[in-house]
Amino acid sequence: MRRIIGIVLVILIVIIGITGNIWIIENVSPGKFDYEYNVGNGSYTLHRNSADVIYIAPNDGYSSKTEIIPEKIVEVAWNNRYVIAKQYGMKKESLDKTYEIPDESIVNYWILDTEMKIIYGPFSYEEFLLNVQKFDLTNLELKPPIDYVEY
Repeated sequence: MRRIIGIVLVILIVIIGITGNIWIIENVSPGKFDYEYNVGNGSYTLHRNSADVIYIAPNDGYSSKTEIIPEKIVEVAWNNRYVIAKQYGMKKESLDKTYEIPDESIVNYWILDTEMKIIYGPFSYEEFLLNVQKFDLTNLELKPPIDYVEY
């Protein structure tokens, strides 16, 4: 009888373990709310790797010398050639840590020419508005990156 109870307990523990792991993978693990999509002419991608790591980089990879729009992008818009973005600067979470969080007191604006692979910025809001006029991008409306995600 003890042997049967032991086997039943082992089976229950395995079932609970598997169920718990599936729940964690589906609801807690990194990646559940991550997304990416092409912007501009399709040669650049907006990546959301976490709540604070949202950036735009070329599809063919990048290095420290490649022009990207760094994290944290909070608003974005594009047409077939240009990408415009609003971005918060980043700061260390605390003096003794390397993890960075958005610093909403540092607001930058960017214009990315996806055809020529040239990035303009960071701009202040006033400089950004002048350049939006210069590049004739007044028809683009900045929106949060999540607004473009298709579920």
